[in-house]
Amino acid sequence: MENVLLKTKIEKLRVRIIQEWNGYRHPIKDILLDFRKYLIQKKIDVYNYRQKRGNKLLAAARNNKNNKNKYYHWIEKKIIAKSFEDCRKIIVNLNLAPYLINIKKLSYQESYQIIKEWLDKCNSLKRLDNYNNFINYRID
Repeated sequence: MENVLLKTKIEKLRVRIIQEWNGYRHPIKDILLDFRKYLIQKKIDVYNYRQKRGNKLLAAARNNKNNKNKYYHWIEKKIIAKSFEDCRKIIVNLNLAPYLINIKKLSYQESYQIIKEWLDKCNSLKRLDNYNNFINYRID
């Protein structure tokens, strides 16, 4: 059995001649010229793509002031509007504090008040003790 497998592997590894060489060498200049044309066209395509993308990014940046809150609407709808029993510290750390300070540009006191009210609402499900220091630390 092993000999049969070994023979089939050897047959697969053998070099087979498909076509004999006719002795003609294609001029290298033609190949290089075609390749150079290809490279130049590739650079032009990349440049055009970047120009189009750049214009789209500029337009998006101009409209970003209006659309910024639309992107983060899920935080308002799915986190602040609901109460959670678990993972409240992670939610405050990763979502609420950065959102309120960096995106909504609220003051320290306003952010503190919103997070405190949200945690008070969540306390109806499961009590979380002494979270005032935690809120201060996360907002800072």
